[in-house]
Amino acid sequence: MPIKQKKKPTPKICQKIQREIFEQRKGDLIHVFKYAGEEGVTYARRNGSYIDRSANLRSSVGYVLAERGKVVSQSDFSQLEPKEPKSTNEYVGGDVGKKKALSMVKENSDADLYLVMVAGMNYAFWVEHYYHREVLSGASNHVGKIISKLLKGLK
Repeated sequence: MPIKQKKKPTPKICQKIQREIFEQRKGDLIHVFKYAGEEGVTYARRNGSYIDRSANLRSSVGYVLAERGKVVSQSDFSQLEPKEPKSTNEYVGGDVGKKKALSMVKENSDADLYLVMVAGMNYAFWVEHYYHREVLSGASNHVGKIISKLLKGLK
């Protein structure tokens, strides 16, 4: 008597199963990403290896957690106190960071659930890559480890 082979699930069935699992665990995933985002902001603000006289760069660091283009949670993007206050400086880092993060959410609006971390000031890239000062890269690595550890605990 020949052995019957079971049919392999079609990609459509696999997607349906993945969607059901995602919907069942979405609350847990949101909790993990919110925690990781807050930890990442704290890490970046405390461990940035640059001098931030106006506090704009540190203030522009934050996160947004979104689901299909809608904000689920975000950091407060609060403006920190400058080390060297001057009346001529504009203290706008928090606002700039928030705008940048929200624009990135719009760009990725088709993704199910995603965490966006930013250093919103336009010179953040230069500080990190040309002056070799840590702005967001260390926080990004830290967040990746947190998420990995917490997701293993969800099994």
